[in-house]
Amino acid sequence: MSQFETITLLYQQLVNLADEIRSMIEKEEYNELMLKLNYKEALLLKFSTMRKNTVFDQEQQQRIQKIEHVLMEKEGANVRLLESLHSDVAVELKRVNNRLKVNKAYSGQGNREPGSILNTLE
Repeated sequence: MSQFETITLLYQQLVNLADEIRSMIEKEEYNELMLKLNYKEALLLKFSTMRKNTVFDQEQQQRIQKIEHVLMEKEGANVRLLESLHSDVAVELKRVNNRLKVNKAYSGQGNREPGSILNTLE
């Protein structure tokens, strides 16, 4: 197998991995996602080493650019999905924190100072 074929295969693995990662994000399988990201990191390291040491002809360079474009689109979509989840989580966290404050204030766990309305011991 030539280096070009190996690099093309690595690119295809990265494209497939981007699809798997998106699926895991959508299914909220975050533990498995972390394992895939570790695998992806190792794959990228191997890929970058091979890519630096390989010279491509015009046709090969065009094929690589097409695959890179597909990969970048998929990775961009994954990033946008994670960003939307991040903002959703931030909104939900704020909502939960507000509920906790209200519950704490009315559950008798708040500060009970003399003369306070919450001080029912007087």
